[in-house]
Amino acid sequence: MKHIENPLPLTVIRQRKKISRNKLAELTGVKLGAIQPWEQRTVDIMNATTHYIIKIAQALECTVEDLIEEVPDIDYELLKKYTTKTATDSAKKCIGTTRLEAYRRAAGLSRLQLSQITSVPIGTIQHFEQEINIIGNTELHTVCRLAKAFGVSVEDIVD
Repeated sequence: MKHIENPLPLTVIRQRKKISRNKLAELTGVKLGAIQPWEQRTVDIMNATTHYIIKIAQALECTVEDLIEEVPDIDYELLKKYTTKTATDSAKKCIGTTRLEAYRRAAGLSRLQLSQITSVPIGTIQHFEQEINIIGNTELHTVCRLAKAFGVSVEDIVD
């Protein structure tokens, strides 16, 4: 097995819990062929499908954010400029919308404003909200940016 000089937090947590890659694959249904390249850093974990990383976090009893090194940045200046409300409390009261739309509306943001803050294309946000695309099936870096804009975890924003 190749020694990684600076192991990914995923690797450190998995090893600390004494779970092999094979066992992790078995517990999560995520293929070993996906887990190995992330841990060996031949594939960026931020490009992984969000649902896979959520399953791994659940199996390792940690958060998605614990498994990655760095959450992509957002434009905090625009966030301060556009938001007048706290999203987390009132978002939980929104019924009949996706979690993303609930958080966005609760924060008083338009799709355009959220796009500008997170660098996630407005069409992508619209497709998530209209459930044309499933937010959990997109790359982790996109979902991290959206969650960060509302100060919530990745798990909180995925329906």
